[in-house]
Amino acid sequence: MLGRGMFITAGLFTGVSVAGCDDPVGEAELARIAEDGEPALALAATREDAELARAEAVDDLTAPQPDPAALTIDGAGFVHVQSDGDIDGPTGTEGAWNKSGGGVTSTRLSLGRYWVFFTGWNGTYANAQVVAFGNTAAVHCKLEGTLTGSASLASAIVECYDSAGTQVDSAFKLLVDKRSGAGDHGAYTFVNSAGTVDSNRTWNSTGSAISASKTGTGAYSVTLTGQTVANVGVHVTETDNNSNRCVIGSWGTTTVNVRCFDSAGNAADTGFYLDRQTVTMIDLYSGTSTIGAHSFVSAGAPNASFTAVNGNCPQNPPPTLTTAASGNEVIVTLPAAEFPGGGSNAKFNVLPLVTAHGSAGDQCLVRAWNVDSAGTATVTIRCFDKLGAVINANSAGKAFAFSISNEWEPFC
Repeated sequence: MLGRGMFITAGLFTGVSVAGCDDPVGEAELARIAEDGEPALALAATREDAELARAEAVDDLTAPQPDPAALTIDGAGFVHVQSDGDIDGPTGTEGAWNKSGGGVTSTRLSLGRYWVFFTGWNGTYANAQVVAFGNTAAVHCKLEGTLTGSASLASAIVECYDSAGTQVDSAFKLLVDKRSGAGDHGAYTFVNSAGTVDSNRTWNSTGSAISASKTGTGAYSVTLTGQTVANVGVHVTETDNNSNRCVIGSWGTTTVNVRCFDSAGNAADTGFYLDRQTVTMIDLYSGTSTIGAHSFVSAGAPNASFTAVNGNCPQNPPPTLTTAASGNEVIVTLPAAEFPGGGSNAKFNVLPLVTAHGSAGDQCLVRAWNVDSAGTATVTIRCFDKLGAVINANSAGKAFAFSISNEWEPFC
């Protein structure tokens, strides 16, 4: 077994797309590209030669990439919070992870309002994503303003609302992340309700600027200059002290379009955090994504050109993310999302997130999640229309962006 810190990057399936467009090159073209790269392998005399030939074939098809070793993780963590404000888990500690090794605290301040903080790092300019959990009715959770912090503190206030715009108690899952330097196709930013990017709360793996424009009421277009891959995980979390919510309208290689709505389903100007990462939503150490996956799920099925997976063992082929309909819900299954034999608390090592996609104002939440003894994760997604009625997330025209991130990088 490799010790922690001695990692091999898992192979990834990455869709090829046209810059600035949402539709990637089709699977047949991907197969042709892969096949064209194989003849060089037949001439290789050794395994090392074969690996070099394969790498050269891939390099010919991709633009120069940032050096992951230049990435600095200034802070990262996630927490599973129950509706009473306690951290989930048998002892109230299992449901939290903080890369710094510091503590994580969660407190219910009032109805539908929670304070969460991570110690050991400065979270003033970090990014955050939050999703409601465990509800059968339409509830969404968001941030009350931006994250705050100090030299050794990252602090977030989370608010949860029902479909009528009334604050309600709800369980939720929160991810916080702060990084600098070059990385692996990643970027995040904060955009206020007027469509202005906060450069202090912005990171781009290419080192280039991130800009945004307000294209209409509650409509924003964010440009991530220099990004070259559209097959990424994307999430958005609304801010501001109100019941507004935001979804992903669409995304491409360098752009993400965001749509925001009030509780009545009307377009509404709203500030938001945007996060876009390579495979999972967490990078550690060398800039390699942790165990997990992302997927764009449309009509209940994962789009292969917008799906990528990191299994728990980089020496094995990446596992396959699958979906299945369960009534109106979508059950996402990912083998090797955790190391086998993790026991009943293994699920707390992974964090599922979901963001609705489209212009209709739909919303989605994580209704259930679990990890079995083999390390296979199952996540149940339930979605609602703009007024809070349950919709069939498996039907045509319904879509969401999904990710599941582990606190560990692959090793075996």
